[in-house]
Formats: sequence, C-alpha cells, structure tokens
Amino acid sequence: MTHPSTPSLLLLLLLGAVVLSGCVSEGQERNEDLDAFQVEGDPYLGNREAEVVVVAFESPLCSGCKHFHESILPDLTERYFTPDGSVVFYFKQFDTYGRTGHAADERALQIALECTARTSNDGFWALTHVLYADQFKVGEDNIREVMESVADDAGFDGEAVFACYDAAGSEPDVEADIQVARDLGIRGTPSFFVIGPTGPATRTNDLVQTIEDKLDDVDTTA
Repeated sequence: MTHPSTPSLLLLLLLGAVVLSGCVSEGQERNEDLDAFQVEGDPYLGNREAEVVVVAFESPLCSGCKHFHESILPDLTERYFTPDGSVVFYFKQFDTYGRTGHAADERALQIALECTARTSNDGFWALTHVLYADQFKVGEDNIREVMESVADDAGFDGEAVFACYDAAGSEPDVEADIQVARDLGIRGTPSFFVIGPTGPATRTNDLVQTIEDKLDDVDTTA
C-alpha cells in the first residue's frame, strides 16, 4: 500500500528530546505485545479495531507533550487516527518525577484526566487540549473549575467526573499506567510505541516512518 507523504511531519517528529529508539521485546506475537500495554479502557483516537496501534505515555506538565499535541498530533490524527482508519492512538499516563516542581499539581491533573476518560472519551481530549494550552496555569487549586467548564462545553456528565475526582477514584488507574511505563523501561515523556500485526512492539522517535512500516506489514500479511 502507498500512503501519502508528509515531509514536514517527518521533520517535526525527528526530535531527539521526544524519545529514544528501541524495542520492547523480541519474538512476541502482536496480541502479546499489546497486552503488555494494558490499553483496555484507555482514551483513544481512531479505530479501536485497527491493526496498527500507537501507545503514547505522556504527562500534562511535559513540554514535549504539549508540543506534540499542538503541533504534530492534529496532522497525525487527520492522516492516520480516523474512525475508519488502520491506526489507533492510545494515551497513557506517566509523570515527570517532580522535575517540574509541581508534583501535587501533576497528580491532580492526572486524576482529573483519568476520571474524565471514564465518563467521556471526547471529554478527555477536550480536557487534554485545555491542559496543554494552559500548561502550568491549571493545577490542584483550579482543576475542578476547569473540569466544570470543559464538561459544559463538551456536553458530558460533569457530576460523575467530579465525584470520581473528589474521591481520587481514578488514582489507581494513574498508578497502573505509571507501573506499565516503568516495566517497559520508560524514563521520560512523551514516549511512543507502535505495535503492528506481527513482530515486536517498536519504541520510536519517528512515528510517521514506524507507522508506515507497520502498515506495510499489514499489507504483507493481508
């Protein structure tokens, strides 16, 4: 299969600060690789039945994640992560280990994101957009107000999200994501993995090329 070329995306994605290249494992089948990432119930973009899966580990206080979401993800979404497309993108939580000096704020935002994802996938992405746009302006002191505004604008059940947030009900989900990341050897954000129909999951700093390689594998095995 021939897929459209976007040179500008390749340039944007060749960011040494984004991730290191490598592999998660060798010789595993696709389902086994995907199981290691525990994406069931995670927020997503695209077609969950897709044969190529991208898993991103991010933090709402990560500057590289902000750049990715604002400058790169929109083009990738239009190109790959469509409802009837061949690629699905999953978001998982990781943290900055307090390097930003805002550990309490980071955890509050992570809990808010997870609680929102439980109620509305679209609401999760709406909140994510706000948190990256207003990075370091939203924290534990005002996140509830921001969540209420996003719920009103996106039209999802804010009360369910608030109840979850007030009880820190999603914190185990945050911790589970972080543990998955640690098990995979992740030390920074954003970190990206691409899983195709065969072979190992691939950790990459060149999403476009790696996605294209995995799509070629789909064509070969079809």
